[in-house]
Amino acid sequence: MDTFFKILIMIVIASAGGLIFRSWLERKRADRKQVAFLNDMVKKAEGKFQNNYNGTAPDTLKDAFGGGYSMFFNSFPYRIENAGEALKMYEGVMKDGVKQSVFNQKIILLSESSALVTYNWIRGGASGKTTHVWRLEHGQGWKLMHDHTSHNAGGK
Repeated sequence: MDTFFKILIMIVIASAGGLIFRSWLERKRADRKQVAFLNDMVKKAEGKFQNNYNGTAPDTLKDAFGGGYSMFFNSFPYRIENAGEALKMYEGVMKDGVKQSVFNQKIILLSESSALVTYNWIRGGASGKTTHVWRLEHGQGWKLMHDHTSHNAGGK
């Protein structure tokens, strides 16, 4: 009888261990799906911003900006503090109608509600690097919070 209880206890422990391991695997699988989903949503938000930036109407960029938006742009000696100021800057850049090509794009999820997007770009005779900071705002989707853009040496 004593052996029976020992075997029964080992079966219970093995079953519990198996269930715990299975639960852990399912959580990991769900985490990967969540990361892939969030990554895809940031990629879509960035893609929409880039498509609008390659257009001719700066107002189409407005929906991308989150509250508290700011920007550093190497041809301005100060931080651009809000979406209205940024739209004026974009208007000046977009009026030439030259399209921007983006390459070497990388998305880094910082959390479930924040991400960095970095990329290199070429626009006309200029080239440079940009980092965008995105935040997931409740009920509004991914919003661009900060843009840091610099030109490569020898660029315009």
